[in-house]
Amino acid sequence: MVIGQEIIVELIEVEGNYRTKHGFITKIIPVKAGDTLTVLEQHFLEGVCQRALINTKLFNSVEVSFVTSSSQTKLHIEVKERWYLYPSPHLALADRNFNEWWVDRNHDFTRLVVGGTLLHKNISGHGDELLATVWTGFERRAIIDYKTPYLHH
Repeated sequence: MVIGQEIIVELIEVEGNYRTKHGFITKIIPVKAGDTLTVLEQHFLEGVCQRALINTKLFNSVEVSFVTSSSQTKLHIEVKERWYLYPSPHLALADRNFNEWWVDRNHDFTRLVVGGTLLHKNISGHGDELLATVWTGFERRAIIDYKTPYLHH
């Protein structure tokens, strides 16, 4: 290829995204299907696209390359998704410390707080988070928290 030669990106192909939506990935990168690029812009945009996708914290690895055949040029993105489900158990005493619970409260099991938290970091495939916390025992708590990043168009 000649350095000043322009190519048209015909297709954006994403591979390895099982949970994350194709549309979410193409929204993050600055290259769109139909864009006209020079060879120098191609090499620069490969790194820009890779960094943009890694910065979403949804992928362990991202490989970006422009593939040119005789008939078309396509942007090939290969991603390896992270594990999105994070459980966390919770066990605590209602008292100030273990000694107070054991001696003063006669190690009463009704003064324990038992539960857990479950965090899902890509619930709908658009980088959103769902956090569910449930505690029972001496202190009861139920929390559901939903966060959606990237509210831009």
